[in-house]
Amino acid sequence: PEFIVPDVLHVLTILPPHGSVVGSGVEPVVYFSHAVASAGDAASHISLGDLGAPPCSLAAIRTPVSVTVAFEAGQVAHLVTAAPLAVDTCFSIDVGSGILAEADDVSPHPVDVKSLFQTGP
Repeated sequence: PEFIVPDVLHVLTILPPHGSVVGSGVEPVVYFSHAVASAGDAASHISLGDLGAPPCSLAAIRTPVSVTVAFEAGQVAHLVTAAPLAVDTCFSIDVGSGILAEADDVSPHPVDVKSLFQTGP
């Protein structure tokens, strides 16, 4: 039998990586496997949240952080904040499902992806 594996838009990596401790001047970045169909639509599926004081795994409240999502080459989303992130704080980068790929033969991003990181003191 012949197996046909569909091509699907997916997140290759998120920086800073899950569980990392970084400086407050970090610019979060999301790398996609393919170019997205619409930067504006894709940006509406990407967010940054302030989870409060560490430990990040115990955070119960997520406060949205205002970001501008700027795309590079249609595949790399930069989350640009107006000011450095708060120090000694946990953050969540969330990428929702449903982002469409530019290529018609690539299926939409199928799942929600989350990465937690912390800024140092």
